[in-house]
Amino acid sequence: MKKTILLATNPFNFRPVINIIIAVLGSIIFIFGGIRYLTHNSSFEIFLGIGWLVVGIRYLAHGFIMSNPSSKFAPRFSISENELLFKETLMKPSIQVPWDKINKIQFGQYRLDVSTKDSDLSLGYLTNPDVSKRIKSAIREIAESKQIEVIGG
Repeated sequence: MKKTILLATNPFNFRPVINIIIAVLGSIIFIFGGIRYLTHNSSFEIFLGIGWLVVGIRYLAHGFIMSNPSSKFAPRFSISENELLFKETLMKPSIQVPWDKINKIQFGQYRLDVSTKDSDLSLGYLTNPDVSKRIKSAIREIAESKQIEVIGG
C-alpha cells in the first residue's frame, strides 16, 4: 500500500482536480489573449502575444505537475510499507528514508524530525492544517505498526 499526500500548494485548500481545472481555465485565457495579440500588426503587441502564450503554457504545465499525485515533481509525502518519501518543492530532490533505518519520529508544527541510524533529518513543509493532520496520521499509522517511536503530533 502506497499513500501519497500532496502538500497544499494553494491558500484555498482546493482538491487537486479543482487545481487542474483552474489551471486549464487560466491557461485558456492567457493562450487566447496571446493569439489575439499576435493577430495585430504592431511589433509590441506581437511581443506581448508571445509573452501571453508562454505564460499560458507555463501555467498549464505547472497546474498538471503540482496537482498530480503521480507526478515525481509535485511536493508531497509518499508513505509505503518500505519507505517514507518527502519532496518539499518542485526543484528540490526528494528525500527517501527506509522505515528499517528510522529509530524515532518527532512531529512539530509543519515539521517532521526523523532520527535514523546514520543521521537526523528535519523535514519542514508548507501546507494547511488539514493536510498536515493527514500527513501525521498516515506516518503515525505505519510507524507504530513497525514499532518506531513517535513523539508529538
